[in-house]
Amino acid sequence: MNLGKIALASAVIGLIALIFLSNTLEPRLIKIADINGKMIDQTVKVSGEITKIKIYDSFTLLMLDDKTENMTIISYQNLLLKNSDKIEVIGKIVEYKGSLEVEADKISLISP
Repeated sequence: MNLGKIALASAVIGLIALIFLSNTLEPRLIKIADINGKMIDQTVKVSGEITKIKIYDSFTLLMLDDKTENMTIISYQNLLLKNSDKIEVIGKIVEYKGSLEVEADKISLISP
């Protein structure tokens, strides 16, 4: 009976640790040029310089350049960004009209 209680306690502690880690760990930074169609629906982290901004009623499109490639970032957040800002983006790879984009969950301004 004691062994069962220890196993149950270990399982509960393990689950709590996994939940905590899944909320605090971020994906590793990758180059835009390394993103491919096999990565659709995966969460990634990219960084670079904003080269173009288009603001629409319900979303904003950013063109991000990391010196290896350009990629469109779509954000549903209210952003106070401008061209040439350096940012870090965490989001999911999506496909739109045959092109890969990052649907941003989090956008952070990188200090110069």
